Amino acid sequence: MERFSIDLLAEAGDPSAQLSLAMEYYLGKNREVDLSLYRYWIDLAVSVGHVDAILTLASHCKERCEEIPRTLYASLLALSGTVPAAKRLVRHFRRQFLGQLL
Repeated sequence: MERFSIDLLAEAGDPSAQLSLAMEYYLGKNREVDLSLYRYWIDLAVSVGHVDAILTLASHCKERCEEIPRTLYASLLALSGTVPAAKRLVRHFRRQFLGQLL
């Protein structure tokens, strides 16, 4: 997919394109690294329940966050019954942020 078409699809609300665009900003692939634009685009994809976006953001939070956003944790909980990776992340966050999640 061309870079320009990813931009158009992401702006039109396609969550897969939003995730792709977010990852380009995160990795610096075809663009300058820009973590604020990464969060903007990935948050849009997460907000509509895109499973890969939820798992990607949660994995990045696992490595770097001092807290997990409640909405992200709620999305992981919803997926944890059917997506093994979500279940593992929920267990991790329960251990790491026990006091915050209660």
